Amino acid sequence: LGGLIIHGLQPGPLLFKTNTDIIGSIFGGYLLSNIISFLMALFLVRLFIKFLKVPMHYLFPIILVMCVIGAFTINNRIFDVWTMLLFGVLGFFLKKLTLPATPLLLGFILGPILEVNLRRGLQKSQGSFAPFVTEPISAVILAITLAVVIVTLVGEVKKRKAKRAV
Repeated sequence: LGGLIIHGLQPGPLLFKTNTDIIGSIFGGYLLSNIISFLMALFLVRLFIKFLKVPMHYLFPIILVMCVIGAFTINNRIFDVWTMLLFGVLGFFLKKLTLPATPLLLGFILGPILEVNLRRGLQKSQGSFAPFVTEPISAVILAITLAVVIVTLVGEVKKRKAKRAV
């Protein structure tokens, strides 16, 4: 989703209808990359096993340098490097607190789509939030969303209490 958005494509059901040439190229690239990956795995598996023997204290600095170089070369801005490091630290603390990073990533990717559609809905209703709650379809979707969030939170609280009891 993020890759499509970066390239100015709107993910959704109309993507296959409006951008058939790009989608065909993407699927062709996937097919070619799967064939190449299979051949590499078949012939280079012994070499890959040797990479597993590299000590972590050598591997982590190399990975960090590659990430910094990659973040900088996208737009040639140091801001991107600081953003990458900030999200790396945030991910570290999320992992330490045993919190999933997936909802944060989904919010980061889907946030712009939500913002555009919220603005569109507010313009249609002259700035009123009432239709989001009073219209039947949106009210049902909001109720289902709220129910899923509540059930998930209750389940997490029960899990944490069970862990503490043991």
